[in-house]
Amino acid sequence: MIQMAGTNPNFLREEEIPKKLSYFLKINEMIATGVGCRYAVMLDLLSDSMNKLYLYYAGEVNTAVATTGKHVLNFMTVRSMRLVKKEVIKVYTRMLEKANDLTFQQASHLLNKFIFPLGELLTDFQQCIP
Repeated sequence: MIQMAGTNPNFLREEEIPKKLSYFLKINEMIATGVGCRYAVMLDLLSDSMNKLYLYYAGEVNTAVATTGKHVLNFMTVRSMRLVKKEVIKVYTRMLEKANDLTFQQASHLLNKFIFPLGELLTDFQQCIP
């Protein structure tokens, strides 16, 4: 799905895609909860795509609200997009909650690879409509 979205971003607007992505992210959240800090290996591969998905759906939701109004937040497609955004944040949160007893190198890697790039996502998350 991610590869298809790279060539055709409209693919992500299809009704079923946010639902499938949400399911995929929920599975990754459960894995991150169980595996903890070691999930960073997998997250290294997924984080860039997850961040792009978050920012894409954030833009779609913001555009829909700006053009149609706040009532659009009740539409199923917008709710699915918002769910993908929440699930992306949850995957990061679960992995970081389990990141205990890190060495300096591990903590530095987490900080540079995940925390700093999350700044843009968290800014949007803070400013979005609840």
